[in-house]
Amino acid sequence: MSSEKTRPSTNRRLLFQGLAVIGVAAIGYGGYRYASRIVKQDPLAKYREKQAGELPDTVAIQSQDSTFNHYDEGNPKASCKVKSMQVAQNRQVYTFQGITDGQLLWKKASYGFAANAGNWNGFSKKLMLNGNLRLTGSKFDLKSDQFTYDEVQRTFVVPGNVDGNLYGGKVQAINFTYNIDKESFRMGKSEWKGVPPKEFGEEAPVQGTKTVWDYKADDTVKNGDIMTFTNARVTDGEIILKAPKVERNVKTDVLTATGRVYYFGTKANLIADKVVVYRKEKRAVLTGNVTMLVKPKEKESEPATEVELTPLPPAVPESISSTRPPAPDDDLSKKKEDEVRSMKNLRQYPMAIAASSIEYWYKKGDRHAKITGSPQARQEMADNGWRYVWSHHANYDGEKELLFMFSKEETKGLREVILKNSVGDEFYGNSGIISTKEDDDTYSFKDGSGKTSSDDDELPRDDKKKGGATGGGTAGGTGGDKGKGGGGGNISGPIGRHKT
Repeated sequence: MSSEKTRPSTNRRLLFQGLAVIGVAAIGYGGYRYASRIVKQDPLAKYREKQAGELPDTVAIQSQDSTFNHYDEGNPKASCKVKSMQVAQNRQVYTFQGITDGQLLWKKASYGFAANAGNWNGFSKKLMLNGNLRLTGSKFDLKSDQFTYDEVQRTFVVPGNVDGNLYGGKVQAINFTYNIDKESFRMGKSEWKGVPPKEFGEEAPVQGTKTVWDYKADDTVKNGDIMTFTNARVTDGEIILKAPKVERNVKTDVLTATGRVYYFGTKANLIADKVVVYRKEKRAVLTGNVTMLVKPKEKESEPATEVELTPLPPAVPESISSTRPPAPDDDLSKKKEDEVRSMKNLRQYPMAIAASSIEYWYKKGDRHAKITGSPQARQEMADNGWRYVWSHHANYDGEKELLFMFSKEETKGLREVILKNSVGDEFYGNSGIISTKEDDDTYSFKDGSGKTSSDDDELPRDDKKKGGATGGGTAGGTGGDKGKGGGGGNISGPIGRHKT
């Protein structure tokens, strides 16, 4: 007998293999069915049996008095406490009621929120709140009815009416948008009242003494270092500034008002096409059809008010000469004549000044101005009296209160410095100086000439050998035969009362 084991036949071997395959298949199918039942099982099935009908089919989870936390790449981005919260079956939509202690985190800054209700959408990355909304940050504390936070754009959007605190002042606005990434914002028609921070601009062209300012604008935008107001009205109670556009560069500290700019102050009102204030230099530049109305001294104590400002139309000396009235004869008229000629009353009447450009340095102790573009000034006085002065350009010393007037080229003897008045006096010079101090009658014209009405009973005739008005001026003004002055001399005042 052979010791080798007998091998099963081929048919038996195939039978065993087939049984093994069938067994594995049966086990696999059973496992599949079991796994399917586990996956499809509703984790809230028992809860639904007990609370039948309380949760809609779209809701997977509901909780009471809980905390919602939102993370982005493992970092906390938002959280809030809620009275109740529902989580949708897709686990991406959260609905809240009674939201308190809300917090949004971005770049180490924290923003707070609270509302009656809201929801978070994980697909659009938006948080929407409504009802008794309060939104807070380091630079604002606002109340409204609605709010949307776009996490992708890093932007708060508060539509409709908004009120509260913004940059340290009280604000009322329509529509407020704030980008937490750039710390920029925009709001529609609004009013802001408070002590301005650097972002709002701390001074108007001439700073008042009060610190509380009231800003009104149809549109306000802060974008980086630039703050822009559209159709703006700004006041501190002592000055009022109005312009179609006011722009402030926080970095350079430059304020620019463009369009037709109106300024109303206690001492003067003005209009110009453009006003630029260089606050670091304490320098203001007014350009384009500038008209300034300097108020009489007795009006300086009155508050600034908006009044109709009419640009002073340019006038030429020849057109003014035609308005010269007949020479006065009676004593009362002579008194009025003295009133027109005397410079001591310069501060008693309003003065309208027109120029192409006024550049003014307003630092205390160094107040001065450059006036260009053929400036001219007119004073309207009682009983139809007036004074008019022209020059090619002028400088003003605010500390000494002196106005220096110049011709274009003094060496050519153009005599573009001109003074005329309603009693018929006319003076011309290459340059001139007029004091603007109260009760000061100082004036002078270099290389001057002129003509004046004179009263022969009061002014002796000049000795022709001494030159009279033809050879130069006198301290009492120019005089002479038939009131005609010559050229080439210097004239200084006060201007005397004369009759032709």
